[in-house]
Amino acid sequence: MARIFVIDDQPQVLVISHKLKRAGHEVVHFYNGEEAVANISAHRPDLVILDVVVPGLNGFEILHHARENPYTSSIPFIFISDRHLEADITRAFELGALDYIIKPFNLDFLTLKIRNLFRLLESRRETGGQNP
Repeated sequence: MARIFVIDDQPQVLVISHKLKRAGHEVVHFYNGEEAVANISAHRPDLVILDVVVPGLNGFEILHHARENPYTSSIPFIFISDRHLEADITRAFELGALDYIIKPFNLDFLTLKIRNLFRLLESRRETGGQNP
């Protein structure tokens, strides 16, 4: 069971949280950037799913804070956003995001991506960090 943080202030994102919980994950939802940054440092999730636009610190700032902290620098981040500007997508990847998914998206597709991510991470742990 993975601990996944979902950071988004839109009510429809609760569908993501519900789907991930049904898949057996522990899901914690945050609606603003400051609260999310404090909890990422305190509770080190296995994955963060976030929007670019959230109250307080935006998604880019949240990711930047995580990458600056050695304790949280390796946490995978996936952006989900209705912002589809190439500059936003590029910035997310430059900051170290694993993926950038544009809303609306297929929830089953997101769930499969997450499952594959955790399979890859588990495989790397089993092989001592080497590619399988």
